[in-house]
Amino acid sequence: MQFMIGQGSLIYGESTPFECVGLRLHSEFMLDTSKGIIGLCGSTGSGKSSFLSILAGEHEEGPICVTLDGKHPQPPSIGSVFQQPEDQLFCASVREELLFAPQNFNLEKPDDAYLVSVLKQCGFSDGATFLERDPLQLSGGEKRRVALASVLCMRPKVLLLDEPFAGVDPVTVRILISTLVNLKKSGMGIVYAGHEIFEMSLICEEILCFLGQRVVMRGSPYDVSDWLFEFTGDDIFCGWQKDDKARRVAIGRRACIPQDLI
Repeated sequence: MQFMIGQGSLIYGESTPFECVGLRLHSEFMLDTSKGIIGLCGSTGSGKSSFLSILAGEHEEGPICVTLDGKHPQPPSIGSVFQQPEDQLFCASVREELLFAPQNFNLEKPDDAYLVSVLKQCGFSDGATFLERDPLQLSGGEKRRVALASVLCMRPKVLLLDEPFAGVDPVTVRILISTLVNLKKSGMGIVYAGHEIFEMSLICEEILCFLGQRVVMRGSPYDVSDWLFEFTGDDIFCGWQKDDKARRVAIGRRACIPQDLI
């Protein structure tokens, strides 16, 4: 699956006292999600979330043109998981949350066995017991995983996630990372924004680096390792080479990465 993104600027509140630049793209470029997970790295306010909104097709009439395999991206081909799960969850039960997207997009209604399998994919070993739970009464990590499961139920081709690991414990981070890696292996395209740079450097095949609402560098974790060093201030990234397996293990020790992924 390939995104083609045109040049242009995304401006919020244009011609008002609240006008601000969300994103500036000075040239056209392509993202190939079939090659692996793509990470968006940068400080708060650098343009990562705005870039995700462009990929999600939220600005169809906007100044930046984007296509996914030649078509305007939209659900159910695109699935977006919000930064705050409370902004995404609104139904009375987990079952209703999981069924909402398939029903909304006139897809085949999944049975309970499928819903439980998706919950299991997101780390719920006892998913059947969660179907009648109130999603807003779950823990923060459980809410994040239910929000992800609700999007997966519409079987998107590309998954977009904004800060998927924010505010959760290390165990939940490992569950979410394992879920994303398994989804990638199944053929799903994944683009996510985050600040967990150690984890991102180990699970992403490509990283886009954002600064001042612009993409200033892109490439494999090794290609952008010096930028990661400047961003984090951690010299573990300085001069990192692809064949340096010891460095990869050392980075993994600082991250919440399952040993089999290092």
